[in-house]
Amino acid sequence: MSLNNNMQDNFFIAKKLYTEMQNSNVIVFHYGSVHFELEDLLATNIKEQLLKNEIPKNLRSRIKKSFVESFQNIRVHSKVGISAEVKGEGYGLICVLQKKDEVVVLSGNLVPNDEKVLLAKKIDKLNSMTPAELQTAKRNQHKVGEISDKGGAGLGLMTMAEVVDGPIQYYFEAAD
Repeated sequence: MSLNNNMQDNFFIAKKLYTEMQNSNVIVFHYGSVHFELEDLLATNIKEQLLKNEIPKNLRSRIKKSFVESFQNIRVHSKVGISAEVKGEGYGLICVLQKKDEVVVLSGNLVPNDEKVLLAKKIDKLNSMTPAELQTAKRNQHKVGEISDKGGAGLGLMTMAEVVDGPIQYYFEAAD
């Protein structure tokens, strides 16, 4: 049996994630429908596991913020998938892994192709900002106070950029 390029790419991504999970302590892994009640449940689980693993308090706070923002992005912005029709519910993947010297929050969901370029530009812009520029941009966004039709104020990616070490890493894969 031979795999076409898209199937090979998907197989490579799945194998890479599996390897990452094998070489890490999996704190939480969820693939499927995401909703508010699940967010609370998983956030509590993460908090307990990070305490158990003796992760410093300041790092626990950053991990929780990154998780919450990632989860909310899936819940609010997931446009395609099983639960895309239910308001306040999305469909995607979220995983928190602890490696030797770092904790990684991985997330993913399906978005329309026309939003991919805009999302990449937003992330690239945030990644290019200094901490002071990011703080100013976030303060300005608070002042504008415009709430989108999805209920967000455009602060999620900014918050993630604030709490992660290094740039936000992202990858887009075309879906059929």
